[in-house]
Amino acid sequence: MRPALTIPLVMILGLTGCLKRDDGPQAKLISADAKDLTSTVVTANLREPIVEGTNLLWCATFPLAWNEMLDVIGMDVQFTDMAEQPAAVLALNDRLVTEDDLDDASYVAMAGLLQDGIVEQIQQSMGVKFPDVTPNLPVPAGADPQSIVAYSYLFKNLLFPKPFERLDDPLNFDGQEILCFGLSGKSDADNDLLRQVSILDYVSDDDFVIELKTRSEADQLILAKVQPQATLEATIENVLTREPEWSILSFNDSDVLKVPMMNFDVRRSFEELTAHPFPAVGLEADEYYIETATQSIRFELNEAGVRLESEAFIFFPLPSAPPEPRYLVFDKPFLLLMKLREADQPYFAMWVDNPELLGKAAQ
Repeated sequence: MRPALTIPLVMILGLTGCLKRDDGPQAKLISADAKDLTSTVVTANLREPIVEGTNLLWCATFPLAWNEMLDVIGMDVQFTDMAEQPAAVLALNDRLVTEDDLDDASYVAMAGLLQDGIVEQIQQSMGVKFPDVTPNLPVPAGADPQSIVAYSYLFKNLLFPKPFERLDDPLNFDGQEILCFGLSGKSDADNDLLRQVSILDYVSDDDFVIELKTRSEADQLILAKVQPQATLEATIENVLTREPEWSILSFNDSDVLKVPMMNFDVRRSFEELTAHPFPAVGLEADEYYIETATQSIRFELNEAGVRLESEAFIFFPLPSAPPEPRYLVFDKPFLLLMKLREADQPYFAMWVDNPELLGKAAQ
């Protein structure tokens, strides 16, 4: 009998956040800002180095919004105030992920100028594809019409044909007991459920790749317990190009599968990409900077299936000199009124010309 398949894990969604389940233990929702996570990095860079002991979380929404923005400015982003471009900018400029990696029904990705109605266009497209979702478009009031908005949204909810078992024995991950699902090897799982697991490559109990079949033939959910390569991109490539020692193996009723449940909602602000001017071509304004760059990732994985919902928003105003500060200090005679907004006259008035009735600071 092959050893138990316990996944710690590298997970690849060849697709792209709650799932309906029976009553029972559920993974508690982890809702966090990325800056408050001590051992997880949310990255827009698929070439992010893998560091031992650190989770990496990446989703295509931010790169998709970046791609749309590149089309608007007509060139790669090059920060003019930096001699060396950040690694994330170089990777994003290379368009490592494109709309060809997604099916049209699962996403919206758009960018354009405020003066061309890009906000309304995004809202319209979202209304057609995702009528129950209100896009998060925090455009500042009074923004210059030549400002650029880039936005993307990605959603899929993929159920397993049959729910897996919710396992009673927790999975021990780095000394912590984790809720898990899978197949215990001791149940009377039928052949249909067994066929939901394809062993794509198996070398040992610490080196294997599997696929969990969902109801979508077009999508893949791949999990790989492997040694990491230097970067996330290289690790993914290594998993996807592995040649099995034999042909794809069947999952037997004596085999054991344990997959940790996950349920999180993480938000990230990419402040390292903001406040740096960069040129544009073919626009009335020839220079921009990123004022806001955010991404949210809602993910859930349990015995019923997998759900991913992600959104990215980037706002690009025009660089300008900061306005001269205004000092609104009432240190000379002034008038104070109290009135109804629609009334012609106030119901209280005070002209202050000396400090007699003013609160004195302690001497």
